[in-house]
Amino acid sequence: MPHELLVPRLDSPRVRVPAGSVAIADRRAAVYPRESPGGWLLLGRTGLVLWDLAQPRPADVLRIGTSSSGVRSYVAARGGLAVPVTLGSGSRDTLAGLGPASLAVGDLVGVGRAAVTLPLVDHAVVRAAAGPLRVVLGPREDRLAPESVRMLPSTPWTVTSAADRVGYGWPDLL
Repeated sequence: MPHELLVPRLDSPRVRVPAGSVAIADRRAAVYPRESPGGWLLLGRTGLVLWDLAQPRPADVLRIGTSSSGVRSYVAARGGLAVPVTLGSGSRDTLAGLGPASLAVGDLVGVGRAAVTLPLVDHAVVRAAAGPLRVVLGPREDRLAPESVRMLPSTPWTVTSAADRVGYGWPDLL
């Protein structure tokens, strides 16, 4: 949570906070699922029904659309994602072919066990849609011709979604 939003709880809680109230206090944010007393700073309200026990569902569904800026988006869940672990990691190593397969449309992923403590999170940096990219040559630089290494930072490139944690697929070269 950005430092500007770090506010203490009220000295004297309200007797009644309406259901759906969005609130912050200390390093936490919450939505009041039902009318109740409360001492957090109220930011607004949502009309969404939270935890409707009359309509139990086996799982919540998260639908991810197209990113409004940048090249990729990330999803995180407190406690991590319940995926197979290889050599102590649930990440996919595309070079070695280790770890769980990449997610595909329609895949179901569970949430792992909740963490014991809350992480300290400030704010994420949002980069412009166009502009220079920092290039870091990897451990296989020796496989490139010297003139290619010199050309890399001075050539205009198009960044696409043909990417993974290892690198980008440049359509200009395909």
